[in-house]
Amino acid sequence: MFGESRRFWVAFSTLVIACALAAVMAVHHSIGRPDLPGPNVKIVLKSGHGSGINIGNGYIVTAAHVVEDNTSLDIKFEDGTTSKAETLWVNKGADVALLRFKDDGHTRSAMLSCRTPEVGEAVTAFGNPVAFENLVFRGFVNGKATTVGQNKGLIPTDLTIIPGMSGGALYDAAGYVIGINVMTAIVPLGFMPSWTRIGFAVPGTTICGLMGRV
Repeated sequence: MFGESRRFWVAFSTLVIACALAAVMAVHHSIGRPDLPGPNVKIVLKSGHGSGINIGNGYIVTAAHVVEDNTSLDIKFEDGTTSKAETLWVNKGADVALLRFKDDGHTRSAMLSCRTPEVGEAVTAFGNPVAFENLVFRGFVNGKATTVGQNKGLIPTDLTIIPGMSGGALYDAAGYVIGINVMTAIVPLGFMPSWTRIGFAVPGTTICGLMGRV
């Protein structure tokens, strides 16, 4: 009897610890000390701004249309501090760009997962829409990868991707980066276009493929 009770409490304690660790990952969305600023960054340009995600070792993933032809950019971290980043490469076809900055351990980084989000999966987006910074949006993946205009393999979500959020991270429930948000669909309604609640993201499989991780 005592043995069965002991096994129960060991199993119960293990489950509690596992749930606690999962909760911590979901809250912090990153690797490293939780007291440091998070991995989400604002990419500041002369003509506007976008978003990006620090994936570690001084690398930042963002959208190609955010970087455009800039070889050097200003980045702003979640705590308001700034730094310089250089453009390593831009793939306009996939709408993905990779930047590098001098990583002195000032911020945490997020782990990039080389997978495609599943239909119905809960997701979280971070970004800097218009005049706001570090906002959080939560929603679900609406369907399988699709083509939007010239962009292939984009993941539809019910997240509204507002200008300034492009290049920001799409997280799964465990805090892994499974994509970057790049656009919101526009559909004509009469004589006026209207923003819909269909956002699109480049999946982790595409990003990892461009980085040579798969």
